[in-house]
Amino acid sequence: MGPGFSRATLLACIAVTWVAQADEATPRYVSPGTPPIECVTRVNNDANPQLPGYFVQDPTGKVCVPFSYRTQFPPPGYKGDYFVDEFTDAKIKAKYQACKKDPACNEKLARIPPLVTVPSELRVTGTVDAAGKIDPHGVVDLKRIRRPAYFAKPAYHEPIAEAEGRTYTVEFQVPREAYERLHMKRTDPVALRGWYLEGTGVQGANGQKTRALVILSAGRSVETTAIRAADEPLYDYDQTKSSYVPRKFPNATTEKWGSRGWRNYLYELNRAGFDVFTFDKRGHGISGGYNDVNTLEQGRDMWRALDALETGEGVRALSPSGVLIEGTAVRGRFLAGMKAKQIPVLIGGSSQGSITTIWAMHQNFVEDCTYDLPEVRCSPAHRYNIKGALLLAAFDGAIGNRAAPTDIEASVLDEGRSRVELNTVMMPSAEPLANIDKWPAVFFGRGLWDFAQSLEATLESYNRVKGLKEIVVVRGPHSDTEFGDQNVAHMTARMVAFSKAALSGQREVPGAARFQDLKSLVTTSIPYWEPTNDPSRARR
Repeated sequence: MGPGFSRATLLACIAVTWVAQADEATPRYVSPGTPPIECVTRVNNDANPQLPGYFVQDPTGKVCVPFSYRTQFPPPGYKGDYFVDEFTDAKIKAKYQACKKDPACNEKLARIPPLVTVPSELRVTGTVDAAGKIDPHGVVDLKRIRRPAYFAKPAYHEPIAEAEGRTYTVEFQVPREAYERLHMKRTDPVALRGWYLEGTGVQGANGQKTRALVILSAGRSVETTAIRAADEPLYDYDQTKSSYVPRKFPNATTEKWGSRGWRNYLYELNRAGFDVFTFDKRGHGISGGYNDVNTLEQGRDMWRALDALETGEGVRALSPSGVLIEGTAVRGRFLAGMKAKQIPVLIGGSSQGSITTIWAMHQNFVEDCTYDLPEVRCSPAHRYNIKGALLLAAFDGAIGNRAAPTDIEASVLDEGRSRVELNTVMMPSAEPLANIDKWPAVFFGRGLWDFAQSLEATLESYNRVKGLKEIVVVRGPHSDTEFGDQNVAHMTARMVAFSKAALSGQREVPGAARFQDLKSLVTTSIPYWEPTNDPSRARR
């Protein structure tokens, strides 16, 4: 996990950190009533500019710890819940439709680079090693899909290899999403594929074990079985530019950098006793589909997965011993023999996978609405036995809560265009945020200078949750696999502790950090930095 720098590269790649006292000319970074910022510092990965921060006393001395700040605040005197009321599905679509009728706005719209372009697929598995390369749209021999044992090779040496003897390769069928149906005229089913790691049960305070399942959805472009060499750096330091330059993947040894860290989340939750199911999202890796960005439909796929594992309908699975089972023979093999709505489940994801999780939670506890169709219809909540959500690198604060310097107006218009013209939902509108208080438990894990969402937004989402909750912040960027080894290990341990607490119905998570406001939240970060931002390696 982590950036994976070699010792020689670490010595050569030394971060630049500049700190200045904030003054009256400083832009507005935080809401009224929030402790004012105390410093400004440069951030390297992920290529952010100078960011505001708070001073924190580390073992090495006082340091300025930066955070991502809001790009937009409620207008003065606004009455209501601004980040909910102004960013609903209906308002996003209405703003886009009005913009199309206004010549000046329509001209601006034409200059906004679309976040969503479809059809679109993200697939690198098999580009470095042909072993594991498949046609995801065709009939697949499941034995060709890489399994945990593949990653025991010296070039990878991943802990997940130990789970080989309890891992099934699973394929299940789901219907086409809206873009494929309406624009591509496809009605055949899509095959989603991944791994099911069988658990031994999670031990409670009373010593008894409970079988439970965690379903995890990876971030955008992350593939379950993509290769990352163990010593592959994420960045190189460019002496001529005095900055860090991301490596381009795939290259000669690595297909996708983040997959190694993602597999370790699966492994640690499984080691804790949970059954763990992960599958590549539509349009990703070893799964079928031509649209990789419809997060609304990807949320529904979590419920389809549970139903398929119960009934066996449309399922093929390769056992640890290499035996293929399918259809009715699958019944009782997964979910510890329980029904789909009986087994205790936590669902979670990172980045795009967090949006998938957010929609799934809304569909399970509130309603399931067709925001990707011309006519929005809502069906009742699904009501599976969901114990909580695990949100990493999350977009939980809806589209209006993006971090600076995001152009919120442009983001809203672009999302409206995607929903109306392409029948695709990518960014979350406000409906889940408005109802997050109905979720039983939520874990928020994020880097302090995450470009995707402001830190204040995450804190406000946390404050809306009425059940079990925890925020873990680390000194790192958006991607949870790029935090650095110590931070990733800390995040993993906290996620496991939270999952156990949610499963057992505890009121608090043992060992969770305590804080009162934004400043004290920043101070809960452990004294480790994403390597390109480590002040101890600062260039002078």
